[in-house]
Amino acid sequence: MNKKLLLIITILFFFSSYGFSEDAKDSRVFVFIMNRTNIDDINKMDNFKKIIFKGAFGIMNTRASDGYDSGGSYLTINSTQRAFVKKNIIINKGIDGRVKVDVNPIKKVNVKNYYSPEIGVLGDSIHELGLKTAVFGNSDTAESFIRLNTLLAIDSEGIIDYGFFDSINRKNINMPYFYSTDYNKLMSLIRNIDNEVGFLVIEFGDLNRIYQNANNINYDDYLHYRNKILLDIDSFLLQFLEGFNKQKDLLIILSPNQGDENISNSSKLSPVYMYGKNIPSGIIYSNTTKRKGVLSNLDIAPSILRFFNVDTKEFDGNPLEVIEDKDNYSFVKGLSKRIDRISYIRKIVIKRFGYISLILLLLLLFLLKINFNISIINISINIIPIFTLTAITYPITYLSFEKAVYYMVIILILSMLSLKVVKDSLLRLFFLQYGVIVFDLIMGSILIKNSILGYDPIIGARYFGIGNELAGIYIVSFLLVFISRFNEYKKIIMLTFIFSILILLSPNMGANMGSTIAISVSMFYYYIKELKVKEIIKILIAVTIIFLFILYFSDTYSHLNKTFIHLINRGYTELFDIVIRKISMNLKLLGISIWSDILYGSIVLISFILLVFKKEIKYILNFNKNILLAIDTSLIASLIGFLFNDSGVVLSSLLNIFLLAFMIKFISNQRKTLMMMKRGK
Repeated sequence: MNKKLLLIITILFFFSSYGFSEDAKDSRVFVFIMNRTNIDDINKMDNFKKIIFKGAFGIMNTRASDGYDSGGSYLTINSTQRAFVKKNIIINKGIDGRVKVDVNPIKKVNVKNYYSPEIGVLGDSIHELGLKTAVFGNSDTAESFIRLNTLLAIDSEGIIDYGFFDSINRKNINMPYFYSTDYNKLMSLIRNIDNEVGFLVIEFGDLNRIYQNANNINYDDYLHYRNKILLDIDSFLLQFLEGFNKQKDLLIILSPNQGDENISNSSKLSPVYMYGKNIPSGIIYSNTTKRKGVLSNLDIAPSILRFFNVDTKEFDGNPLEVIEDKDNYSFVKGLSKRIDRISYIRKIVIKRFGYISLILLLLLLFLLKINFNISIINISINIIPIFTLTAITYPITYLSFEKAVYYMVIILILSMLSLKVVKDSLLRLFFLQYGVIVFDLIMGSILIKNSILGYDPIIGARYFGIGNELAGIYIVSFLLVFISRFNEYKKIIMLTFIFSILILLSPNMGANMGSTIAISVSMFYYYIKELKVKEIIKILIAVTIIFLFILYFSDTYSHLNKTFIHLINRGYTELFDIVIRKISMNLKLLGISIWSDILYGSIVLISFILLVFKKEIKYILNFNKNILLAIDTSLIASLIGFLFNDSGVVLSSLLNIFLLAFMIKFISNQRKTLMMMKRGK
């Protein structure tokens, strides 16, 4: 009896273990590449517009390790992390008839890639399921062969089971390059493909070809030819959908590269559409970006593999989800326009803010040196936090009436609280900044997502939490307010410090490890100066417990959780890659970014204050050590923040600007005190 039971359990286990593969073999994933398209292009495609509300729609960041407009964007879709590739891809036919892409040069150049991507992981997973891959179409021109679409389907050895690149084009004298994709032949090849093929990549190369010819055609003709290509693709889509089985297959339409920059108002976020099995009508949601409607190109492969019930933990991206919404196109289009607008304003305003702030600080130092009216100096210094506070809170205008009122009430309460607990006007503004940022992070970063001081989804360095701009403001506001004002109340500082770390580190709030390290090291210095060793050990234990608690309860999709898994799997190699990536990014920004000018300028001004205003600093040292302690901890936070963030130069620059404002304010106050003491004598 026991033997029979064991046999039945074994058989059931065997079938349950491999059942998903049988399901997978009965389904297919089709990826249509409409490269360099944008949301407005869909308006010209009637058939596409008719089905768009029947599936899931979103916009994608196309960033690879070498930009947004390269072959790396194709390869990144089939990698665990951002990758890059040189243009010359060598394709051969194997003895068995399969296509063989020479991946050795690709892997070689990515050895130096500090993201450390694994190449061809999607292709490997498809082959492990016992399914075959096929690639159709090309973007060839008269001068060169362009088959970047192969990069979406290769496995780690460069193998693709079927490749239909040659003879896929036809002569067409109506196009500027005298040939175009043969859509009838393309359809015939797809219809007659081997039943074992489960993953098909189809590229409509005419879009790339017209883009390559942009400089040889006047703008009106360019638009004419491009619109004709979109209509041809739209007709092909209609014909394809007639034989598409929505109940078992999946269709993904995407653009690996950003929108065509030759088109006015073209976005760098490209459209993505999903239609088919288990895809409801709605808006795409990504756990990578944690933002409705916005996804990363790193999410495509995990989504395809989840369709086949394959584990995706090794990927840096995450399987996409869908938030049901019948009016998905309008929402995503509005979102795209708003992101583009904020990104454009951000580039202009932040640059000017940085330079204007430095000029203002330099002017105030000069006025302070020549004994100008101190009241005017003290009032003028408030301009900097007033601007940033306005930039943080302005997105309230985008909110619904109910949410806007809710936020305004909280800001009013914080303002009243600042008046009660903080005497200095500058520190009140710092306190208000800190409070608003904390509240917004708890509420899901509603303001930060739409602020020019928030992160830019087009850049793709960060999609959620607190970016380095606001992290610098958050850290310096906390340190200057609580150490200078509440130093006598050690329990208040400790509780606020632990709370601030919790906010910064939590994957659902700040999600910024570099900034957490910066504030922790600066506070560690503070406690070394203020407390005994026994108290420091208690604090270290508390911080460790917070970290482990957050790590344990964070979801598997969080950046913190994935980084920790990578550290376990790859050990010191992963840690080394993280450090190199952060240093490399900072060095790059120091060379080309406006933030390098602001950082250098702020360091010069801080040094100037320490050298020129020695009398005032000596007075502060003797009579108000809390001020100097707040300055010391802020300087340490600036240094550590620079070292431990991908773009730490941004964090340090903004932190230094607010630190300078604080130093000028309190030196002016001390000068006023010294002058009054002189008069008293």
